[in-house]
Amino acid sequence: MKKLVFLIIVAICSSLFASNYSACAQVQYDIPEAFNLYLDSGQPAEGIVPNMMYRDLKKIYRHNNYVPCLGDRYNPTLCAVASFFIPGLGQIISHQNRRGVAHLASALTFAAISTISGGLSYLYQSQEMILASVLASCVVLSLQISSCVDAVRVAKVMNMYERDLRKKNIIEFNLHPSVDLMRSSTGQIPVVGMSMGLNF
Repeated sequence: MKKLVFLIIVAICSSLFASNYSACAQVQYDIPEAFNLYLDSGQPAEGIVPNMMYRDLKKIYRHNNYVPCLGDRYNPTLCAVASFFIPGLGQIISHQNRRGVAHLASALTFAAISTISGGLSYLYQSQEMILASVLASCVVLSLQISSCVDAVRVAKVMNMYERDLRKKNIIEFNLHPSVDLMRSSTGQIPVVGMSMGLNF
């Protein structure tokens, strides 16, 4: 009788462990609905593969549909601030290096034009050079703002893309304990078992 009680206790404990482990394996969180966990809603987008670039992903995802989610890798606000001070840095943070370098090169080009024009206007007292310097400075400012907006969109799209990749590659591990009675020459003997399920 003591053995049977012990085996039942072991089965109950292992059942609790299995249910907790299964919940962890499926990455489910108890958080407010405001976060609207994208991981648990819907199916992943069709046609996505690892290492896709933003220029292809923006045809699949709309940045307006982005909802913040626990575990997002890229912070849109941080990327925007980074791209304002250094155009293209936000895109580089989101691992879109070519796009970031393109923004940086454009901003540096017009910044150089503004600096050179300003220096020449000081030396030669030329109104044309002053105008060129002011125009180039305005272009640099517009490029900074454009880079901020683009960095936010890139971060949002990349977050949605990575969530879908996680959903496609999720592995579900379940443990199911069992208690059964086995007949023997001396009577019935309780037997504890464990079944394992792996879905991927």
